[in-house]
Amino acid sequence: MNFSSETNNVTSSLSNSLSTLDEALVGLFSLIFCVGVIGNSFVIYVFGAKYKDLRSKQEILILLLAVVDFIASIANPALFIYYTVTKYGRWDFSEAGCKIFPTIGPVATSWSQGIILIMALDRDRAIVTPLKNSFSSKTMYKAVAVALLLSMLSYFDYTWYLTSHGQKTCQGYGDHLFTYIIPRICSLLISDILFLIIFVATITRVYLILRRKDVMGFDEVTKKYRKEKNRRAMRLLLTMGTVFAFCIYPRDLYQLSYHVSLVIPPKMVFDQKLLNINAALKVFHTANSCVNVFIYAFIHPKMKLEIKRLSRRLTLCTRKKISSEIKRKPGLTSKTIRSATENTRIRSSTENTILGSPTISKMALNLTVFTKNNDDVFENNNTRFTTTSVT
Repeated sequence: MNFSSETNNVTSSLSNSLSTLDEALVGLFSLIFCVGVIGNSFVIYVFGAKYKDLRSKQEILILLLAVVDFIASIANPALFIYYTVTKYGRWDFSEAGCKIFPTIGPVATSWSQGIILIMALDRDRAIVTPLKNSFSSKTMYKAVAVALLLSMLSYFDYTWYLTSHGQKTCQGYGDHLFTYIIPRICSLLISDILFLIIFVATITRVYLILRRKDVMGFDEVTKKYRKEKNRRAMRLLLTMGTVFAFCIYPRDLYQLSYHVSLVIPPKMVFDQKLLNINAALKVFHTANSCVNVFIYAFIHPKMKLEIKRLSRRLTLCTRKKISSEIKRKPGLTSKTIRSATENTRIRSSTENTILGSPTISKMALNLTVFTKNNDDVFENNNTRFTTTSVT
């Protein structure tokens, strides 16, 4: 018997009606579903379409991570809502669906963990060892594919023992010590400890390099730009890694404690209190698929710019709607209507001029192209610049 089936047995033994806790869980999972789908869709639009020709390698990884989080924000909340509503007492998606659907969310979460590590290693390579060539796009895509393969292999034993048990419930019935319990313990330990070691080591190395005041090989303006760009990238990466650990590690430790108790008695016995703790940890675990959207919105400059543009457009639409409603109100003189309309028109015209000015748009585009070209030159030709400076 595995962790999920123990939880299912306790849950299915309760009343068929939804409790207050169940209703709260359904509401939270629904919120995570909406925020994750909408937020990650916006991130995919920004880095996948809006800045398609002006994105860096780090932003390509952000785009891939947003795609993975989009999948997780659909799979995890939808499955947990179904489990909560049905009290784990039924399964309507066949035996094949029992093998596939419960595995999509965990694999996507593990895959996002691998992409965050790739981002950390890429920054470590670019900042700590600038004399070496940076990772190519081909190498980066290969690393992401390997991360997916490892994520699928880490949940192979979990998928193998999932069964619909006569298409009544979808549970895992693995109680074999060497084919399920030990592999589950090893998988949890290896993934979490490996992520922690690599992430902390790379962040520490980069932090020590960024503390240096002088960067050889560049003029003062370039030094300032490079340092600010690297610091911003590391703030983004550090926040993502910390939030990921905060959301994922508690439930991983909870599951690890249960599986260890199967090997080293006494065995963990589930009751209502432990079930409530598991439910709260599932909410944190699922929320990992939407928290990165808020991190990008506060730290990444392109996301901040697009959100400001979107908010301004919504503000302009609201003002136009108010203006049209004022015109339709009875009892208003023509002079009042003309005054309100003129004020709205002036404000809208001013903001549209600021947002849509050809000069400002051209300056922003030139600055973005200049930034990308500089990034490509610095990342691909670090050796040539540094050698020239030293000479």
